Amino acid sequence: MREIKFRAWDKETQQMTTSGHLWLSEPPHEFTNKFELMQFTGIKDKNGVLIYEGDIIAELQYGTEKLVNHRQVKYSLAGFDPFQDSPGNCGCCGGGKDPERWQVCGNIYENGDLLKG
Repeated sequence: MREIKFRAWDKETQQMTTSGHLWLSEPPHEFTNKFELMQFTGIKDKNGVLIYEGDIIAELQYGTEKLVNHRQVKYSLAGFDPFQDSPGNCGCCGGGKDPERWQVCGNIYENGDLLKG
């Protein structure tokens, strides 16, 4: 069974937090104005780092540390999938691509520039 965890980007302080008491103390109608909530995918990268929705992962070439490209982890009907925009993708977690080839290198709020270029 997958562990359910969340983190949130605080839009006011421009900081990431995993401390649920911060966003749970907000009135529901103000929550979405102040926080962007992201769910844990249930997957860890090659270094054991938890992968959350909104993370940017580096896809590494098998057997090397060579960077293939950066991808944003998104949620789709098939589940969490950093490869949903890839040709030939067939579902959750990159159509069976190995998380041992992934390395979390940031998130879309603090490191969005990694997806450019």
